[in-house]
Amino acid sequence: MTTTPLLEVAFLDTNVLHFVDLYLRQAKKKKQGLFPFGGDVASARKHLDATMEYKFLKSSLKKGLDVIAYLRSKDCRVEYSPVSEIELMAGRARGKAIEKAAGEGIPDRMWTRFSETEIGDRLLVTDLAGIRKTVEGLGRLLDDAGIDATVVRADRSRDVLELAKDVTGLVYMSVLDSVIYAGALVAEADHVITADSYFKSTANRLKNEKPFSVARKRLESRTADVLSRESGTVTLPGAMGIPDLKP
Repeated sequence: MTTTPLLEVAFLDTNVLHFVDLYLRQAKKKKQGLFPFGGDVASARKHLDATMEYKFLKSSLKKGLDVIAYLRSKDCRVEYSPVSEIELMAGRARGKAIEKAAGEGIPDRMWTRFSETEIGDRLLVTDLAGIRKTVEGLGRLLDDAGIDATVVRADRSRDVLELAKDVTGLVYMSVLDSVIYAGALVAEADHVITADSYFKSTANRLKNEKPFSVARKRLESRTADVLSRESGTVTLPGAMGIPDLKP
């Protein structure tokens, strides 16, 4: 009898999810499709170098390409947090309002007073509905790219929030980072992929370093309780940055 090996679980933070989304949408625009829809990683990287003039955009697209290539090469199952979807929606909404404000030609000094009211008053319900549809379409886009991806189940939200409090009570992370890390615990992820150097360092120190041994044991025990696992069967996920797959 043969058994199917369990897939490695990678948990994506919000910035990495943004890079992946940005790249996959760009890859689908090309007539024949860029990797993973057509061609290979090298040709996709060459295409980005030849066609993308803006340095920051090119860098973001390459990060998305490297993450997709890594996930496919490792045959990873992917999970991400609903809070990341909310962050992406809020970012797109703010961007839409800024685009409208720029079209109005507002002067320089007004940008320093660009408040939430300024943002909200420039957005229509149809703008926000379109943004939500785009962000929620990311799961389908990942599926088209051959990646098994899911959002942390809504019925686990209470578990995530409880563990986020445990995380914050043991080590400092921002509110959203603690929720994302707790989501990785609930997903029983092998590692988190993050573009945040502090998040990466803190997760790895919590997992590996001796000064964090007490915090580590407490968080492993709490996670086991939440997941209804036997004590000692839970290990904390590590964290890695954007994979560098260039030859």
